[in-house]
Amino acid sequence: ENPTSLHLFLRKTAHFVEYLILGLLLLFALKPYKLSIKQNIIIVLSFGFFFASIDELIQTVIPGRVGSVIDVMIDTIGVLVGVSLYLVWIKFRKKRVI
Repeated sequence: ENPTSLHLFLRKTAHFVEYLILGLLLLFALKPYKLSIKQNIIIVLSFGFFFASIDELIQTVIPGRVGSVIDVMIDTIGVLVGVSLYLVWIKFRKKRVI
């Protein structure tokens, strides 16, 4: 199967958005633990990278699929953007309260 450029773009974008959402959900899941924002970011980015890496590793043993370092990077950047959006949201929320 040779995906078209549009199909490939949509698949990569979907992965990016999925991992962006994963990053946000992980941040909210860590909230009850009252860790510092730095600790939260390190945990979320580490978990996102680890999960993306394992996902791609699993694909190497599935017939017709291949693991890709570029996909790990796309997924991890998605998590990073999710974390960034969260930080912007926190900053915006604090400004509105004052």
